Amino acid sequence: MLLSVWRFAYESGLIDTAPRGIMRVKARRSPTKAWTVPDLKRLVEATKAFDGRRLRTSADLGLFLRCWVLICYETGSRFGDCMAFAREHLDGDTLAWSQSKTGDPLCRPLTPACVAAINAMLKHSPNGLILGWACGKRMALRHMRQLIDSVGIGGTSKYLRRSGATHCEMAQAGAGRLHLGHRSPALFEAAYCDWSQLRTKTPRTPEIT
Repeated sequence: MLLSVWRFAYESGLIDTAPRGIMRVKARRSPTKAWTVPDLKRLVEATKAFDGRRLRTSADLGLFLRCWVLICYETGSRFGDCMAFAREHLDGDTLAWSQSKTGDPLCRPLTPACVAAINAMLKHSPNGLILGWACGKRMALRHMRQLIDSVGIGGTSKYLRRSGATHCEMAQAGAGRLHLGHRSPALFEAAYCDWSQLRTKTPRTPEIT
């Protein structure tokens, strides 16, 4: 900020001294954390404790949370896209859509459990939406917070996206970026990859002693 003001003043002729001698402050990033596969299995299992609880729309809270976890983890979709998924995006055992943020098309295969949860939600959907009809954003995040706290694994719903990407990267180098639909691998590496999990799959130098 100071450098920008100084440069503007110099270029405008307000001062005679050219801007120099100021170093940029480099922000330190905390290591990215994601849930492990066992964490996610516990999270899905914990949704069953919410089965039978009805939202104002009459949607089953346990099913809603379970479907949300599975879709977001398996597709790597952002919250807005996840809540906007509709019947038209489902093609057998895949979801195909265009990302609202970038406009890029994506297509992701789904597990049988995820497809079953989606069909169960669509069975009661009044407008063809898979998740968006059941709950507004504020209440959805509140219920997800309760679910995560009940498991005690920390994090937020954003961990679903980064966890899926991390686990894809563990299976195949470069797959994490593709899972998220990122155009550049740098963003995935800097903000979405849990390197503490990836270390188990990273090639190592041979021992020389």
